[in-house]
This record gives sequence, structure tokens and C-alpha cells, in this order.
Amino acid sequence: MDIQNLKPLAIKFTISLVIVISLTTAYQFGGMRRVENLMADAIVTTLTDPGKAGKKVVYVLTSQRSLNEMDDPKTYNMGYPWRRAIYAKLVNYLNLAGAKVIAFDAFYSERTAYRRDDDNDDEIFSKSLMENKNVIIGFEFGRTPSGFEVFINNEFNKQIKKLSALSIDKLRDKAVEFTKKGKKYFINLNKDSIYFQMKKTFRKIYMDLYKKRSKSLHNTKFSIPVKIVDDDNRLEIKYQSRLPIDMYMKTANSIASLSAHFDDDNTIRRTSLLTNYFGKYYPSLSMAVLKLYFQVENMKLKGNKLYTKDRIIPLDQNGFFRLKYYGDNNVYEDYYDIDIIKLYDKINHAYKRYKTLKDVPLIQYKELFQGSEGIEGSKGIKGSEVIKKMLGVLKIKAPEVYKSFPKKLVEKVAPEKFRGKIILYGAIAAALRDLRPTPFLKTEAGVHIHATVIDNVLNNDYLIEVRESSTNILLIVILGFLTAYLVHRLSILWGTLSTVILLFLLIGSSIVLYKYKVLGNSVLFDPVTPTISVLLNFIAIFGINFFKESKQKRY
Repeated sequence: MDIQNLKPLAIKFTISLVIVISLTTAYQFGGMRRVENLMADAIVTTLTDPGKAGKKVVYVLTSQRSLNEMDDPKTYNMGYPWRRAIYAKLVNYLNLAGAKVIAFDAFYSERTAYRRDDDNDDEIFSKSLMENKNVIIGFEFGRTPSGFEVFINNEFNKQIKKLSALSIDKLRDKAVEFTKKGKKYFINLNKDSIYFQMKKTFRKIYMDLYKKRSKSLHNTKFSIPVKIVDDDNRLEIKYQSRLPIDMYMKTANSIASLSAHFDDDNTIRRTSLLTNYFGKYYPSLSMAVLKLYFQVENMKLKGNKLYTKDRIIPLDQNGFFRLKYYGDNNVYEDYYDIDIIKLYDKINHAYKRYKTLKDVPLIQYKELFQGSEGIEGSKGIKGSEVIKKMLGVLKIKAPEVYKSFPKKLVEKVAPEKFRGKIILYGAIAAALRDLRPTPFLKTEAGVHIHATVIDNVLNNDYLIEVRESSTNILLIVILGFLTAYLVHRLSILWGTLSTVILLFLLIGSSIVLYKYKVLGNSVLFDPVTPTISVLLNFIAIFGINFFKESKQKRY
């Protein structure tokens, strides 16, 4: 055995081993997560075509123009927040137009701000919710288990400051009173042990309070029956809820969670479809939309897959759905609420006048939105065409109504544009602060998150993320050692070339797996850490070889 050759080999192996162990440890415990997220974003947004969004989802948005025009004394003279009756008008217009589902990315946890001026404002929207069963409004969950522990620690530390001045005997008396345990239980405990026991009681008091409050949601129809096949249920857990006002809770057919999940870098790449709230499961806004769209009655969770009526939805190892974005919010058709509200009011005003006229064609009110197949023997006339027909008559017989009618809006927000669509109502006005960061845009409309989930499920187009798994760890180890071996055995040229080929295959395969759905769905695995493993091993072994050759030339 050549001892002289064995020693450099041992050094190389040791260095390679240190590199591999360091990287796998950092990777496994989330140390590489941020840089892996950046690479995943690059693959999705830049290195591949993100794919095409579907046509089923459309937006109705509150923009800054909406706020300005609504506040204009010449129009509605209404600052924000608006009257709830405005939302009832939106619902009425969209449903008359034939919308499939209407989901509000907004929640109404307080009574209308106009209740002193108009006692019926909440009632108007409530009636609209009751009459239109395809409408979903939002609510919010709060306080995860980890957040609950932080809250308990902070609150109990405040109590410790008050208790710290007490003598040990008085502290024991306080503990007996607080925990309802006998004095003998604390007789041999020091201060820290007494605090620990009191903290357990403190935690239980708050948890019991949360459980009691949960009944206000549990005693409703809004949960989804979910059959849990495996004991290892990783669906997101929450301990708090902020609900709509009681009036809406009684009349709404569906409410859904608007809670968002942010990654470590404050970007939304995954979201919760179902939330475990003290043993019952409540849908996110996107899941509630899909439930209504597919008429789903119950679901089954088996492993990392959620089974619905005719869909199998993959979840990640933490129970979240990985979003497959098709771009920013411009990939979906969008319309503005102010245009719809104006057109709806003007249609009603014009039709009221039209009905007073004599010797005019008969037009039913619903035909203005749904069209007609029988007007003057025509077939398949659209709602916008019926509106134009009415306007043609008004131009002659009631010109004052015709002149004030916003004719451009008939094309802009024509009723037929909403027929059969899933309508997501949200805000893009910066003043309303419903902007969320995504890989495509750091100031994205929050409604875009829900649209992406819905579109993914409608099209059976899913993104599987292989993250911090044994597969990736094997890649880090195997490619690291393989690079070290090749650079050790081959010449400088061939060692460098083989390393470049490995890097090309690594990055290339990550792009191919995402773009071409080789495994049935788009797949994202973490290529950065294996790449670093290859590069560091190349640099280390190449450096040792170079140092060795330089030393030999010197002597």
C-alpha cells in the first residue's frame, strides 16, 4: 500500500465528508430554505413558461378609481367603507348575469358604518346573502399552536414580574389559590417549579376560553366533514376566529377562511385548504368555491392527498397546497366594481322609465342580463344587445334617460361576460392594503392567491414540491462524493468538464420536471444545495490537486 498516496486521499475524503455533512445538516433544518425558494421562483417565473391560466375565474375589483368615483359628490358621495347595500347590488347584478359562484375576499366583522343613517343597510346585504346561495363571504382564523405558546409565554412573564416580589410562602399560597391544588403539592417546590405549575394552569385557562369561543362557529353549518384516514393529520391548526356579524352568520350559505400563509421570506407560495379548528374542518375561500362549484358534500384526507368528489388534490408534508402560479393577476380577466354598480343602477333607472312607455317591444327585466331567444324572432340575443335595444327605444321616446346612460359600460361590463364564471371579489387599491407578495409580484392582489388554487384544481394542474426530503439529501451526498471522486481521478480538463456536465444535468432536470410534467404533475425539487455540494467539492479537491502539483514542481 502506498502510504504517501493514501494520506492525500484521506484528506480529500475527509474534506468532502465535512462538506456533505455540513450541507445536509443545514438543508435538513431549513438553513437553505430561502435560497432554495429563490431558485424555485426563478424556475417558475423566468426559466420556464408558467403555463396558461383558465377562463373560468374572473375578478371584480375595488381600485383607487372605484374609491374616487364612489366618493365623488356627482355620483354616490360615499367614502369608504361603503354601504353594505352596494355589495347587494353587486351580487344581484352578477347573479342576474348568470355567475356560477361569487366569493368575497373580504369579511364583515362589524355592523355597517351607516346604521345610524339607514337601519336597513345590513339587512339589505343579509337578504341578498340569504336569497343567493352561491355567495361566499370571508372570516379570519388566528393564533397557531406556536403563536399560542408565544402569547402564553409573554402574558405569563408579565405575571411573573408581579409575583417575583412575593416571599416563597406567599407565592405557594398564591399557587394554591390559582391552581386549585392542595398546599402539600407545592411545599417542596422552589420558585421556578411553582411558576411552571402555575403556567400550566394559565395555559389551560386560555385554551378553555378559546374552546368555549369556538362554539360560535362549531354550532353552524359551515364546517366540512373530513374523513381522516391516517393518524398523522398535518392540516393547519388554529385556536382563534374572527367571524362575520351574527346577522350574516344566520343568512349566509357559506363562509370561508381568508387566512394567509407566508414563507420565511414573507412570500406566499403555499396555502391552507382546510383548517383544523378544535376538531372541525373549515375551508379556505378557494376550497369553499370549489365545494360549491363541484357540489362537494364531504372529503377524505389520506396521507398527503385530499380526496373530493372527482379530484385528488396533493398537499405537502405540512398539509399545505403548493400554488402553481400562471403569472401575476393580469392573467385573469378583471372588471371594476364601480362600473358594475353604475351600470346596474342605470339599467334599473332606464327600465323603470321604459315600462311607462306605450307601444314599445316587450322586454322582460331578466332579459337585460340574461338575453333572450324570442325578441322579434331573433335567436340567442345577449343581455347587452337587449340593453342596446331598450336604449334605442329610449333615444326616441325618452332622450333624457338615453343621454344619461353610460353606454360604454354596456360593452365594458356586459352581463354575458360573467355567465357561468367564478367571480372573485377583492381589492387592489393600496389604501385597502389587501396586497400580498408572490413569486411574480411583491404587491399582488390577495384575491390572486385564491384564483390560483381554484384554477389549479379545476384544471387538475398541480405542483409537487420535493422539499427537505430523503431524495434531496441523497442528491447532496451522492453528487458531492461523485464530484470529489471524478476530480480526484481525472485530469484537470476532464474533471472540470464532468463537473460542468453534472451541474447542467442538475439544473436542467429541475427545469424539465417542472415544465414537461414528466411525472404527471409539475415537480419542483431543491437544486441549489446539491449544486453547492458539487461546486464546493470541485473547489476543494481541485485546490488540493493544484497545491500538490505546485509543490511537486517546486521540488
